[in-house]
Amino acid sequence: MIRLSREAFAEVSMFTSVGKLVKGLIHNLNGPLQNLGMDMDMIRFSLGNGENPSPAVIEEIQTRICRMEGEFEQINRLIRAAAARVTTDEDDGYLSLGDFLDQEITFLNTNLYFKHRVQSEVLLEDDLPRLRALPQEVPSGLRSLLEAVTEDMERREMDAFSLRARKHGSGIEVRVTAGRDHLSDEFLKAVHPLSPEGDSLRVNREQIAAAHAFIRLEEAGVKCEVTEEAGGTGITLTLETQ
Repeated sequence: MIRLSREAFAEVSMFTSVGKLVKGLIHNLNGPLQNLGMDMDMIRFSLGNGENPSPAVIEEIQTRICRMEGEFEQINRLIRAAAARVTTDEDDGYLSLGDFLDQEITFLNTNLYFKHRVQSEVLLEDDLPRLRALPQEVPSGLRSLLEAVTEDMERREMDAFSLRARKHGSGIEVRVTAGRDHLSDEFLKAVHPLSPEGDSLRVNREQIAAAHAFIRLEEAGVKCEVTEEAGGTGITLTLETQ
């Protein structure tokens, strides 16, 4: 357990997030790059005898080239998703929440545990209004929240996730549910990370993403409600469009 000022905590959270982003990119780029290398070696071997290739060899090479195109597209998709996470805010200070959440789900699906083990449900209402977002707090807080929830789910081997967004009064309601179990006590303690002694924070390593999420959203005036339910843990966020 460590105690940090808000300023120091924000800096630690930023470096932690960047480290996780780089680690995830390296991990997920490794597979496509290995596949590309193997296909290139096999094509080189098939053409290496200097003779005209048979129709069967040509067909095999065409199959490998098509597969390589898919690997290149996967690499491009990962790089675009990573770049979009860094440059989320639009120039006019508004945030398209539907596009933002679609992008975050795309990035979550590069997480091998999430992709292969978690049954996910994503329901985003059509024509969600654009949010008048504080340039850093809203996207940063939402991103850290999704990161914290999925990390805690992996630690507890949970396998059900739901994300819903709908128009609600003058704003938007975002509902995240981790189902078939409850998120850890460490996650729930991070909902109110400020220590009783003042404006410092007491967090351990597992709480950093969650504490960062709730602090950033609180700073942006986003109402957060965490509830324990029969089917899991629910987190409801209310964001104003004006």
